[in-house]
Amino acid sequence: ERFIGRTHMSHRLYGLMFVEYRKSFRIIELMDYRMISEYRKSFRTIE
Repeated sequence: ERFIGRTHMSHRLYGLMFVEYRKSFRIIELMDYRMISEYRKSFRTIE
């Protein structure tokens, strides 16, 4: 029983970690998009 409980907990933990990873990845993607748009704006003003 103890072993089954442990594996179940690890599966739940893994799932939570995966969700957090996806969230952080999405945030990074948004940040990259903003940075690229800002960079393009500054590049246009230079031209």
